[in-house]
Amino acid sequence: MKFEVHAAEWREPPEPKYGTSMVGALLREREEYVRRNLPDRVRQVDEQLALHGHVAGRPQRGVA
Repeated sequence: MKFEVHAAEWREPPEPKYGTSMVGALLREREEYVRRNLPDRVRQVDEQLALHGHVAGRPQRGVA
């Protein structure tokens, strides 16, 4: 009986959906509050996004 051993193929981790910035973190947080139907928390996160210069509906630089 013969066994072949293959080295695991290295793959780069996928790019984060929203990047790694503070705005990205807030967008991830907001997405979770929307999913959990917490509109008050969504509004609070929206206020923080505005303070960080995020404009709703406009893609952020460096984020696909």
